[in-house]
Amino acid sequence: NVGRTVKIGDNCVIVAGSKSVNGLPPTVELGRGCSIGSGSVLESCLVGNNAKIGDNSVVSEGCIIEPGAVLQPGTVVPPLHRIPAKQIWGGNPAKFVADVSDH
Repeated sequence: NVGRTVKIGDNCVIVAGSKSVNGLPPTVELGRGCSIGSGSVLESCLVGNNAKIGDNSVVSEGCIIEPGAVLQPGTVVPPLHRIPAKQIWGGNPAKFVADVSDH
């Protein structure tokens, strides 16, 4: 499912598996107003409204990126992780950087 005004950069790979290996639905959902940076890979995950995924990031199977969350470029979110709303995360593996309101 893709919400309104979603921006998807060049050379992205968005994959919804044919069956779940973790008990969660094998779908990709992109909330309205979210942005997926160029070269990013998303696999069977949920990206909330107005979330921002930086260029060349990886969001693994079963992940939930909550509304307004931000992933810095090159971030790798391991399987089954949740990135809380309005927080900035970065690195490999992803680690908390700051609250969005701090920037």
